Amino acid sequence: MGLYLIIALFFYTYLYILEFKYNRAFKIYEENFIIKIISNQEVGDYSNRYIAKIISENNKNYRVYLYTKSEFKYKYGDILKVYGEITLPDTARNDKGFDYSKYLKTKKISALLFSKKEEYITREENFISKIYDLKLQCINIIDNNFKAEEGSILKAILLGDNSSINDETKDIFSESNLSHILAISGFHITYIVFYLEIFLKIVINNIKVRNAVIIFFLVVFVIFVGASPSTMRACFMMIICYIGKIFLKQNDFYRSFIASFIIVLIINPYNIYSISMWFSFMGSFGIVLFSNFFQKVIIKRFRVKNKLIKKILEIIIVSVSAQFMIFPIMWYNFGSLSLTFWISNLLVSGMIAPILIIRLYEYYNISNTRFFSFYWAEFIKNILKSYFNFF
Repeated sequence: MGLYLIIALFFYTYLYILEFKYNRAFKIYEENFIIKIISNQEVGDYSNRYIAKIISENNKNYRVYLYTKSEFKYKYGDILKVYGEITLPDTARNDKGFDYSKYLKTKKISALLFSKKEEYITREENFISKIYDLKLQCINIIDNNFKAEEGSILKAILLGDNSSINDETKDIFSESNLSHILAISGFHITYIVFYLEIFLKIVINNIKVRNAVIIFFLVVFVIFVGASPSTMRACFMMIICYIGKIFLKQNDFYRSFIASFIIVLIINPYNIYSISMWFSFMGSFGIVLFSNFFQKVIIKRFRVKNKLIKKILEIIIVSVSAQFMIFPIMWYNFGSLSLTFWISNLLVSGMIAPILIIRLYEYYNISNTRFFSFYWAEFIKNILKSYFNFF
């Protein structure tokens, strides 16, 4: 109990120091800024957006959203001189109103920079910039081979890039309780690591080396898909699991759960306000807490033998177990609940694996299956539309 109190006090102090730092941001007036681009481009209707870090002397290391109308597509590591105007984000205007300022702090962003003109200086290349270059190539592959709407869903599922998804599609997924499908989480990572482990068993005999390769892959993967709280939770829990395997220690869900929770908050204490983080952590906690109990009560008690029915029941049980812990968060933040969530989860859960596998084949030109992945992306959306209209 004393240890948890010390940890809580540490994070409270850390949060207080960061809040003090954010409140001091951009108190010195500037007309131009030297910045470094630290994200890929997000295309908007009227301007493009990037996450950038100030590297000039005043306000050094603060992050901003850079809005620019330039047609030139900047990349991670590009260093620019920007002439523009800084605007501080809005705070909540009522008790439960949306606090844009707090939301941006979960991304470590303290202000908005509206550019009037940019001057390209140079590009800083390193290991992370190479990862972002690879991600940009993957985005271009999807953009060049798919219609905008289907491509935007595939980019979200495969690359963690949901910036091009339109509001209508987001609403369909949200109202069907399937927003987690559009965010890289444990659901996606489990599939990817599962097939990676099968491949590594063929080429690497040493178990410890194999596990070390998976750990390295997970670290790179976090950077590749954008290091959202849900991605970090899933990857860090798996990393802790594989570290345990290397040192021949037994896996403990609760230790890895607490450790990954602490790591996510150390990286950014403002993640405590991230709804996606709470969905991810509490959803996985609900699965561990309730799924075994429900499986004993339903599957074993009624002696379900049919493999297909058993698999369907397992998917429903996992979905229901996760929702038990997510319901209070949804009710508190959105004031609404969907009691038919298990239908949409059941339909879509079985489709994600084929999409992941087929699209990964396409990246490496192993099979000409563009039609099939297009079909799956379109099929998911049509099912969700029909489901939402029916209910």
